[in-house]
Amino acid sequence: MSFPKFLAVACPGLVVFFLLSFSSGLAHIDEEAEDTVPSIPATDMQPLQQNLFWLLENNPSVRFSLIIQQQKASQELDAFLYTFYQENTFVPYWVTEYGPTRRAHILLSVLRRVDEEGLNLERYRITELTTLLVSRETKDLAQLDLMLTFALYTYLGDMLEGAAAPCLLEPNLFAAARLTIANRHAMLRQAVNVPDLRHFLKNLSPHHYDYQSLKKTLASYRKLAEQGGWPEIPAGQVLRPGMTDPRLRVLAERLFITGDLKDFSIIPPPPLIALPRPFPGPVAVSEQIVLREALLPPAWWSVPAALPASPLLYSQAMFRAVQHFQQRYNLEQDGVIGKMTLEALNLPVKDHIQKIILNMERWRWLPHQLEGRRILVNIAGFRLVGMNDRTVEITMPVIVGKVQHKTPIFNHVMTYIEVNPYWNIPPSIARNEIVAKVLENPFYLREQRIRIFADWQEGASEVMPESIDWASIGRGINQFHLRQEPGPGNALGTIKFMFPNNNNVYMHDTPTHSLFKRAKRAFSHGCIRLSRPLDFADYILKNDYQMVSREQLKAQITSKERKVFVLNQPLPVHLIYRTSRVDRKTGTAYFYDDIYGRDARLAEALFPDQEIKCRFSY
Repeated sequence: MSFPKFLAVACPGLVVFFLLSFSSGLAHIDEEAEDTVPSIPATDMQPLQQNLFWLLENNPSVRFSLIIQQQKASQELDAFLYTFYQENTFVPYWVTEYGPTRRAHILLSVLRRVDEEGLNLERYRITELTTLLVSRETKDLAQLDLMLTFALYTYLGDMLEGAAAPCLLEPNLFAAARLTIANRHAMLRQAVNVPDLRHFLKNLSPHHYDYQSLKKTLASYRKLAEQGGWPEIPAGQVLRPGMTDPRLRVLAERLFITGDLKDFSIIPPPPLIALPRPFPGPVAVSEQIVLREALLPPAWWSVPAALPASPLLYSQAMFRAVQHFQQRYNLEQDGVIGKMTLEALNLPVKDHIQKIILNMERWRWLPHQLEGRRILVNIAGFRLVGMNDRTVEITMPVIVGKVQHKTPIFNHVMTYIEVNPYWNIPPSIARNEIVAKVLENPFYLREQRIRIFADWQEGASEVMPESIDWASIGRGINQFHLRQEPGPGNALGTIKFMFPNNNNVYMHDTPTHSLFKRAKRAFSHGCIRLSRPLDFADYILKNDYQMVSREQLKAQITSKERKVFVLNQPLPVHLIYRTSRVDRKTGTAYFYDDIYGRDARLAEALFPDQEIKCRFSY
């Protein structure tokens, strides 16, 4: 039996990323090993071997597997594990007749902390493993050995492929997750032989900053949850700078807990109220309440649960803290506590914890070491970042696809840049938008400098708009090639950046730069519009060692003549979807709206109910 190389595929027919970087290297696997494994008669086996043999013969994945399995996958796993143990003549990997080995304790100690990686402890049956750990019954030791192997097999897949059940993820929405494949068979064989198991398991997690910083943030937000989280701010009038309102004290506490308000000392303490002196002399507890109520004034019988607070001024310090919060949640940074800002402030800490966990899972779908120069576009955060190894070299706001025209998630490579590009209008836009505009304004095509060609072939003849019956053309417009010429008003602006793909998605300039003032920027038909296209082109061409200066680029744009710059070194492009991230410079956590509604679907696949059945084949 042969095994696939350890790889992750981001999109069918696109780029394949090979994940081979582990400090100890991948052990060599003999592809013929399974056909030449040793075998011994059952009568010659020791009791532990006999128990293991019996367990492996009786569909162990149904009894002990910690992951959702389709029937075919379960059968394949059972067959592999039978061979895996047969290679060791059914001698246990984790126990002896005297009990668990040191490596068993190391493995279990790592599994007990999987929640630090955003994984579900219950998935690994830690309670059952711990119970079996103290038993010295032969049957329990055999079961412990097999369950530890299942747990390790699960952990390898969770860390290298992602823990979400692929059969619960819709293929066209979660291609990056469903097509990430790890050679768990090879990795399991390596794990049982490595000299330092703890180091091996530690190195399974993604090494890049984005994952490790979310891991630290997860720990800090869980600590906040243990301490009670933060207070909820009551509803009321919109809060603006210069106003006074008792709720500002609660707001200050909320902002201080998450670090948006740096100095809580700017908030004056609430006024003190006089407390009654203790009743003189020793009094029995049963009598104390009666005596107190009989001898003290009624107003002194109990201290109010909530101390009265004096009105607090919405100061400049508070204003800056609110703006900082709004920036972290991608809200309009106006310092006003309106409906959206209040809702964000009152999101409970548990919601933040789940969002962090979901985004740690998404990072596990990418290669665990991202190196060299690359471009990442966070669709949910409306943000582009250009990186070289761990250094951020350029960043800018972007516009992404509307909900009905979602920007897809995939990985590819940029191969060329086009200055003063044509816009080859997709048939769907021609059919759904252009036809209606022509019917409304017969001069629309001429005003927008859109030409029509007979078909999409090179050298196709031009067709005059007057020869088309626009009122009845309907889907017939699909046969024509509509192209907008370069120049002012071109939908692609002055530059486009091409990484040819089956989704027909690319990055480009836009004539409507006013939209970048908006906090939520889902306005396109799926492509990515750039706020600083000239800076981006200059950045790419300089690092590609192209002899093109910024001034020459400007001159080329001014000429209105189309020109293509082919890159000497294709540039990796990652279109990703992250609703939480941590800033590299400040360590500040950012949280974004789930604009395409994918967090809930991912949560269902990451933490599935045991009753949920597979919905999609894979």
